[in-house]
Formats: sequence, C-alpha cells, structure tokens
Amino acid sequence: MAIAFIIITLVCIASVALNAMYHYDLKCIARQLTEVRNRAHTNERIRTETHLKRVSDVTDSINGMIDKQISERVRYQKDLQSQKEEWANVSHDLRTPLTSLRGYMEVIQKETLTEAERTHYLTIMERKVDDLIERINTFYDVSLIESESIKLEREYIEINSIINDVLLLYFKEIEHKELDIQITETMHEIYIDKQATIRIINNVVINALRFAERYIHIHYEQSGDKLIVTIENDTKEKVTNPARLFERSVMGDSSRQGAHNGLGLYIVKKLMELQDGTAHIEVDDRAFKMKLVFEG
Repeated sequence: MAIAFIIITLVCIASVALNAMYHYDLKCIARQLTEVRNRAHTNERIRTETHLKRVSDVTDSINGMIDKQISERVRYQKDLQSQKEEWANVSHDLRTPLTSLRGYMEVIQKETLTEAERTHYLTIMERKVDDLIERINTFYDVSLIESESIKLEREYIEINSIINDVLLLYFKEIEHKELDIQITETMHEIYIDKQATIRIINNVVINALRFAERYIHIHYEQSGDKLIVTIENDTKEKVTNPARLFERSVMGDSSRQGAHNGLGLYIVKKLMELQDGTAHIEVDDRAFKMKLVFEG
C-alpha cells in the first residue's frame, strides 16, 4: 500500500509540475505574441527555452507563420517600390514624346516656314505619334498579361504571312537603313493566336530594326512537333546576359536607357508562354538571334 501511495504521489507531483511548465511556457508565448502584435513591422520571433516537445512544436509553427508574414511584407514592399518606379517610367515615356509634339506644333505655326519645311516637321510629328501609340499599346499589353485578362483564340495560321505583313509595316525604316533582308521561303502552318503572334513578331522586328547595322535574316527550322523561328540581326551592342532582356524594364546596356521602356521582349516571352511556346536569345560574335519556339 505504501509503495502504491508513493507512486501515485510522485505521478501527481510530476503531473502538477508538467502542468506548471505548460502553463509557464504558454504564458511566455502569449506575452511574446502580444508584443509582436503590438509592434508594427517587427521581425521578432517567439523565443522559448522549453524542453517540452509539444510546446516546442507550437513555437516552431508560430515562428513559421511569422517568417511567412515577414516574407510577404518584404515582397509587398518590393512590389510597391517597383510599381512606383514603373509609374514614373510610364509617365516619362508618355510625357517626353508629348512635350516634343507640342514643340513641333509651335514650330509649324510660324508663318515664316516654307511649305517644304512644314511638310518635313509634319513627317517628324507623324513618326512621333506612331511611337507614342506603340508605347501606349505596350503598356496596355503588359496590363492585360499581368491581370491575366488575355483571351487567346488559337487556330492554324501560316506564320510566314504574319512575318511578311509585319515587315511591310516597317518598309521605310528598312529602306532607310539599307538593311539586307533574307527570309526562308518554306511555308509553315502552326497553331497560334493571330493577334498575339502579330504582337510577338512586331516586338521582335522592332528590336531587330533598332540595333541592326547591315542585315536581318529570318529562317525556320522544324524540330519534331515544334517550329523554331529565328530572327537574326547584326549589332554593335554588347549583351552580357541575354536572358535578362526578357525581364521588365531591363535594357541591354546603359546606352539604351531613356530611349525605350524595355517591355517589348518581356511581352514576347509572356505571349509565347501563353501559347505553350518559348523564346530564347543567343548572342554569337556580333549576331543577335531571337529564337521563337512554337508548338506545331
């Protein structure tokens, strides 16, 4: 009897001690949670020296939630800063051509201008209006892509006809730069969204025209069920990290800053992915190659 009484007493004492430890640990955790909640933007975690596994598991779970909240807060701040910078860039990209147009409007209103001079300035204004429309279209495309509002309607279309039509839009620029244009004559029909693909080819051609010195070559390569369209141009630009050109607002080097918003190739990559395709850049000596991989 005495032994049983001693055992029961020890069990009761252990139980009371264990409950006291639980109560103490939970009280410490509760106090720290209150402190964390009352401190704005704190990175503090819950600290405990407990030897009780269940309490330790609870603490680890709480700290895991705190770490996730910290990561979300950091990501939100980065996104917020990125949006501020982006809106500043958008404002600059729209304000610059508009200010320029206003200046030309004031010039052509002068009575001293000859008809030839007036025509010259009107031609410049027309190019700047086209550039402004292109920039607005780019911002619109990005907003659609990131809001996941694009509705693709894919069908079998000859990619050759799209490329030829886009090149015709830039006939004057090609003629002015005296570029050698070579296109493979083979015909290829692929499953694509027409408008999205026109935008892809348009952005790639604009990029090629911007930096091409002597030529733009376009050729096709069939690889199983995939069609690889390569648009190649020579360039004096040094591109050290081609993959970064697909990122938002990233230019090839500092000399490109201020002239273009850097969203064109980002749109190319996203629109290709929406059609189950991919876009890659290869740089070989002075050759810049954009490879568009379409599903057949």
